[in-house]
Amino acid sequence: MSQDPRQLLKQELAMVSVADEQGWLEYLPLAARLAALGEPEPLARWPELVRPFGGRLEPLLVERSEEGIWDLEHSVGKDLGLGVIDAQDFFCFLRREGGILPERGSRMLAAWIEAAERTVLDEEAALTLRKFLRRFPLPVVDRLAVVDAAKSFAEESILAAAARPCPIVDYQWPPLPSSVPALAEVGQLDAGTPSDRLKRYFERLDVGVEMPSLGKLAVSRRIDDRWRVVIDIERDDGTVPDIEMVRLGRLPGQPATDAPGRWLVDLRPWEHLQRLRLMESPLVVGFQNGHRLRVR
Repeated sequence: MSQDPRQLLKQELAMVSVADEQGWLEYLPLAARLAALGEPEPLARWPELVRPFGGRLEPLLVERSEEGIWDLEHSVGKDLGLGVIDAQDFFCFLRREGGILPERGSRMLAAWIEAAERTVLDEEAALTLRKFLRRFPLPVVDRLAVVDAAKSFAEESILAAAARPCPIVDYQWPPLPSSVPALAEVGQLDAGTPSDRLKRYFERLDVGVEMPSLGKLAVSRRIDDRWRVVIDIERDDGTVPDIEMVRLGRLPGQPATDAPGRWLVDLRPWEHLQRLRLMESPLVVGFQNGHRLRVR
């Protein structure tokens, strides 16, 4: 019988000495992964543990992110898979603690995570990630897309060649008047919570879209006070079509538990300017009948 993943992480954490900076950088990702698996107590100690060298917190995060990006660019095989896992662990950390991190440190962690999401895997790296996810079954919301569906470049090519072309319906969100400033200008003072002005700028409600075999759909998007993009999709008669996936750019959406047809894309882990760029990404909705809706 395989060992419980949380127990395994606790054992690893017990062997890490946090007397120096390197030890703290080893402790942090393991504690973040354990928090994602439901035990947040070790991660809650990180501000206390960093205190002896707290003045170095921002440079430590920047240097670790730069090192992680270098690893992704120069590694192959199992080492590449392990490099993605490092980014995965720090994604779990950023999701939970990003709001209190120094700005440049948070920004570099987000850049590292973006680099991991763009990584092209070889077969051994993809296998390493699949083994990792079986060993540490992180909640879907805590998984990078590259980890959640790890496939090598060769596997992606085979699947693409074998798959039937996916019918895509392209649509444009109704435009705002030309006098309205750009999103970057509207959102430049909204690093805390989205202002009412930013919400109005981003909001599109009950936009009618005609989808083959599904009929007319009403699609809405908005941003809530917690920096989550809220997507609602339903038919004219109020029923909900069978939806397979929702993405905002590369970010996967998660179905809401309290409202059928509602999906959430969490922007909280990202640095503010990246949030604004992500908000301008295309929305892609995949339906179980094989059709895709792409709204720009």
